Amino acid sequence: MKKIRLSKKRLTVTAFLKARYAVFYIFFIAAAAIILAISLSKPSAFETLRANAIDTAAPVIEAINAPINAVTNAVHDITNVLKLRETNEKLSAENQKLMQWYLYAQTLESENSALRDLVKIKNLPPLGEHESISAAILNDTSNDFAKSILIKAGASDGVHKNAIAISSRGLVGQVIEAADNTARILLITDINARVPVVIEHNGQMIHAMMSGQNDNAPILSHVASQMAQKTLRAMEGAHIITSGAGDLFPYGLPVGTLKTTPKGTLFVEPYMKRGDFLFVHVLM
Repeated sequence: MKKIRLSKKRLTVTAFLKARYAVFYIFFIAAAAIILAISLSKPSAFETLRANAIDTAAPVIEAINAPINAVTNAVHDITNVLKLRETNEKLSAENQKLMQWYLYAQTLESENSALRDLVKIKNLPPLGEHESISAAILNDTSNDFAKSILIKAGASDGVHKNAIAISSRGLVGQVIEAADNTARILLITDINARVPVVIEHNGQMIHAMMSGQNDNAPILSHVASQMAQKTLRAMEGAHIITSGAGDLFPYGLPVGTLKTTPKGTLFVEPYMKRGDFLFVHVLM
């Protein structure tokens, strides 16, 4: 009996709730229909109400939208930063490539200038049957005890030991080693270098021997006459060329100018300045 009574009570409550919900539904539907009818017949009746509702709801909408807008702006900023970073990386890579091309262009310009200077060799006499080859300098192997350079030409190119090397300014040195593809040139400033030379001044031709000192001032020795030794001090700046003696060097290659020390020692200021040229002509 108790169970039957409880079930009846439950049914009564459920029916009551359903009836109340039904009344609410009917009420809301009727209210909506009335509002719709009024708004259709007189649209201006709800304008003030709608405006006030919007004004009231605006702060709430703004408060709700604030964090959303903040998140949106933050995402937008992060996206822009990532894009800027990517663009910066691309620009850096392009700038590096442009710098490499710029350096490469500068290198080519230097080489072209050096080759143009080499082609326009001045003050050189006719070299007869001498053939020549242009070669790039690979390395300057000079130190305190030896002065030499390594060139990118060797026996396979016709370069041989004792071949003469010149630059656009004049005599550079002599080949002392020749491998298949490279060769080593002993510079005229090396302490082991000996070059027979002639000092030209006002029609005078005075023979001497130039000896390297491992610096930029090879000395003159074995001057042809004592009288010349005394007069040479007044001939500073005289032009010095190879004499051709001993058939080691062709006659007439520009070597340098005559200089004297305060003590009267005669030396040569070579036309060849290491660092002023990137290529040499090798006479074969």
